[in-house]
Amino acid sequence: SSRPTRSTSRTASAPMPDSDTPHRARRNPTVSAGNPKAAASRSGGPVAAPRAPHRLSLQIQFDDTVDPAELPASRPQLRRWVQAALEADAELVLRFVGREESRQLNHQYRGKDKPTNVLTFDYAHEPMVQADIVICLPVLQDEAHAQNKPLRNHLAHLVIHGVLHAHGMDHLTDEEAAEMESREIALLHRFRIDDPYRLPDD
Repeated sequence: SSRPTRSTSRTASAPMPDSDTPHRARRNPTVSAGNPKAAASRSGGPVAAPRAPHRLSLQIQFDDTVDPAELPASRPQLRRWVQAALEADAELVLRFVGREESRQLNHQYRGKDKPTNVLTFDYAHEPMVQADIVICLPVLQDEAHAQNKPLRNHLAHLVIHGVLHAHGMDHLTDEEAAEMESREIALLHRFRIDDPYRLPDD
């Protein structure tokens, strides 16, 4: 029951704080974020036709404060969510962090001194998509509880949201947001996950 806010994307001009963070940040990525909050969906779209899977190189990382056992999905499941959202061959890092690393990155690259649910460091779209997707697990847990939705479903949504940002999609305008939401809803439906933008009384 959430929709990412239309946060400002910006080009980063400095490396990430330390060597434990995603390794490509020095390339001056475009940084995108999504902060889901309750809102009704404006649009829905058909499920994409089956196609040959794109090649995917995926690294999954955890900072020292995150217990991988707390993640409500296996590595193979994470890969399936990422793979479903790909529109091109990709080299991605999916990193799970605590509040402090998320806050530092959000402050350094977006000027916001607080943790956020997901940050996408977008480096290239062609010939291969390259990006780091940083998800703050404690924020994810707080949001799932507040929105009364399964943590696994919320994780799937944010993983897919981050991958779409990696392809250059954004939600800065109503038109962009409608297109991105429609794509997310269709992809989540493939995994039998309900529309994340539908209000509880819809």
